[in-house]
Order: sequence, then structure tokens, then C-alpha cells
Amino acid sequence: MYFIERGIWAIQNDPKERGELEANMARALKKEKADSEKGGKSLPGIHDRVSEHPCADGSIYTFNDTYIELYSGALQDRRGVITALTLFLSTMVWMLGSLTIEMGSVWITHVHFGVKRAATTIDYIDPVIIGLIALGLCSAIYKFLWRFIRLENFVQRRLLIRFNRVTRQVYLHRPGYAGGLTTLSWDQVSPEPALGLPEWRGTGTQLMLAWTNDMTGLPYFHIMLVGKVANGTSDIVNLWEFIRRYMEEGPQSVPRPKKLLGKVPWPWLSLQVPWSFFKPLWRDGFKPRVLLWTALLSPVMVLHASLHWISLLLGWEPHWPRIIREAGLPGKPMPPISTAADWPSPPVIEPTKAKPRRTRKSCSNRICMTITFSVLGDASSRGGSAETSLSLSASGAYLRWLLQNTQRTLLRLILPQVIRWSVALAVPEVTAMLGLALGWAAAVGVLVAVAIWAITPDEMEGWCKQSCFGKHGPNSVGKPHENGEKELIGLFEAFSAVK
Repeated sequence: MYFIERGIWAIQNDPKERGELEANMARALKKEKADSEKGGKSLPGIHDRVSEHPCADGSIYTFNDTYIELYSGALQDRRGVITALTLFLSTMVWMLGSLTIEMGSVWITHVHFGVKRAATTIDYIDPVIIGLIALGLCSAIYKFLWRFIRLENFVQRRLLIRFNRVTRQVYLHRPGYAGGLTTLSWDQVSPEPALGLPEWRGTGTQLMLAWTNDMTGLPYFHIMLVGKVANGTSDIVNLWEFIRRYMEEGPQSVPRPKKLLGKVPWPWLSLQVPWSFFKPLWRDGFKPRVLLWTALLSPVMVLHASLHWISLLLGWEPHWPRIIREAGLPGKPMPPISTAADWPSPPVIEPTKAKPRRTRKSCSNRICMTITFSVLGDASSRGGSAETSLSLSASGAYLRWLLQNTQRTLLRLILPQVIRWSVALAVPEVTAMLGLALGWAAAVGVLVAVAIWAITPDEMEGWCKQSCFGKHGPNSVGKPHENGEKELIGLFEAFSAVK
């Protein structure tokens, strides 16, 4: 799912978040400028060697003399959660649509679709009502749930990042709600290779590459999480060194990947996804426990793998435009660098007026201490609740790691807003999404039940049609009673059923 990618783009298009973001960026640039003037330690760039063992095994789709294409995107092993909701809603729409078509045949045949009798007025009205219910459900899904469903369904199957060493450009392939197709300069990248951090700090994370506004001059910044999920910090450092050497020194300076990743969504590849959650325990020596938990949770793991595979089938394979596919070849044009005109204008930030300060009366030390501790207590409780909410989100681990390990001042001020967005989406919006789905399911179920109740005749109506008072023709429901005794017995049984 593209949860983090959407969050990074969403905070840049929200007027309130955008104002705070620009203020943080201005403060960060000022601080970085001051640090550089003081002779502070500079972070590694594209010309600085950070490892003697470049490696990109498990992260490369394509490797040749012109470009490399890498796996990218966070939380891809969490795919399948939203697919369960998609399948549930699709089943409901399918059932209502099929029922509408079957019942609507009465407008052509003038015969009830079930009991094959002559159609009545209600038989013509019922399919219209069921059809309106189906249309109402589809419109509600599109209005309230579609933006969540497209986080992993009915969207491109994967994110791609391509490094072209001939043009010295980097191409990003993302959904439109996460920035879309983008062409950026290699010389403007800001890497976060986690250099100097303990090995355990990089477990379960990815290499982060950023193109910030101060480097690109664009109104939007771009962040990509690149490569496979790391087993430790060394995986991140070695991956960045592999990319850096390929772009700066050429393909002969890096070892060829042992195996390239495929793009066909084979089902057995999805079976490996649930197992990835146990890899850290397996490496730490807890093999008997891992085998026991695998045996106990095998039904859940198979369900997760099935939903993961279905989510891949519900997407399409992204394809690069022709100008990018041919970039770097002899005689072919160079793709233009993305400009501000490639995206909608950022939201206009209205300047906030400074509120005049009110004079306060001096207070005693005890009162001041009381106020101070109450504020600290409130902040602590809010932070604890935010952390609890964040733990409900699948992106929590990534965002916490990024905030702890990011060494660039600008990114450290940007990421807290992404975390707040994740908290906001993890609890109320996801709860609202599930509530809407369950609410519509209940409402549709009640309406269908009422419609079936209105269509189906009760015992007394059935007796009347079979009695001597009913109309008996070739299209009548049921046969008339054989004699008066059976007709009277049927009458008493109908009274007993409807009373």
C-alpha cells in the first residue's frame, strides 16, 4: 500500500500543513547555513565513498550500462488489508447488480423471474428499487472509500525508480496522488544512508532518498524509500554505495546483482511475504519458536498471502514513457527535468496575524511551578496518545525510524508532519472507513430483506390464490385445492402462520 507516499504528498497540499511546512523549511535552511559557516561536519553526498562493499542484491529489476531500475516503496509487505474491504464491497455490488438484472427481465418477458407467473405492478417496481440501492452503494463507495481503496487496489502494482548514468537523471514512477511521474537531477539528491548508526537500527527499514525544495527549486519536495527491507544498517549503506558508484564511476565499479527481481506476480512470491515478519527472530536464533508460530498461524499467513496476491492482480504494471525508455541511447533526446508547471499550484497560504500579547500579573513560584507541571503533563499525555495511535498504523515503524535516524535538519523538521498525518489517518479515518462499510452493508441488507419480504407472498396470500376465490390460469402460482376439505385445512394453517 502507498500509505506513506500519499501522506508525504498530502501534507504539501493541505493549506494548514503547508504553512507550517514552509516555516519549518525556512528555519531548517537558516540553521544549516549557520552550521556550515561554523565549519560543522558535512553529511555524505554523491561524491563521498561510504562503504567498501557495494551491494544491491534483492533490490534490482534491471541492470545495464545505461540505467538501473530498483524496487521502491514502503509497506509493500502489508498489502492485502484494504483488499479484504475491496472484495467485500465488490461482492455486495455484484450481488445487487445481478439481482437487478434478473429481476429487471420482467420488463421484457412480463413474467416474474422466479415463480414464472404473470407479472404484477410490484414486480416492475422492485428491480428499479434494487437498482437504485446498487447505484447508491456505488456512489457512496466512490465518494467516501475510493481514495482509501486506491492505496493498494486499482492502481499501479509497484513504485519504480530508475537511475540513468548517461543523462545523470533519476526517474520516479508513482501514482498521481503521490506525485506522479517525475524527472529529477541526480546531482540534487540528498541521501540518508544511515551512516554511523548501530546495525540494529536499520532492521526492517529502507534507504531514503530526498529531493528537497532548496535543491530543486520546485514547490514540492520528493522522498522515495528505495530497495528491499534491510536486515541491518549495513544493507542500507551498501545499497547507497552501489547506486552512488554506478552513477559516478560506472557499472564496472559495482558487482553485478546475483539475481534480478521479476515483475510477474507469481502466487508463490506472495507466500513469502508473511514469512518476512519472522525473519528477524529467525536470524536471532529463535528457530524453534518461529517454526511453532508458523505452524499455529499458518491459516492466517495463507489468508494474508492470498490477499497480497489478489491485491497485485487488482493493479497494473507501470510503464515508462517512450522518452524515458530511450533516454541515454545514441541520438535520442534527453527527458526534460520536471518543473513547477507539472503539478497543480500549491495551496495559497494566508499570512496569520500575530495576536497581541496580554500582560500577565506576576505569580508566585508555587503557582508558576504548578502551571509548568500541568503543561508538561498535558504534553506528555498527548504524546503518549499520539504514540499509541501511531502504533495502530502500519507506517508507524517506518516513520519513527526515519525521524530518529534522519541526519539532515530539513528532513527532521518535515517528517513530524508526516507522522501527525499518519496518526490522523490511522485512527479516525480508518475507523470511519470501516464504519461506513459496515453501515452501508447493514443498510443494504435491511433494504434487500424488506424488498424480499414485500415480493414474497405470505401463507394467506398463497391460500387465497389457490382457493376457489383465486384466479386460475396457465401462469398461476400453485394448483387449486383438490377438494373443499383440503382447502379448509389450508385456511386454518394459513391463519396459524400469520397470526
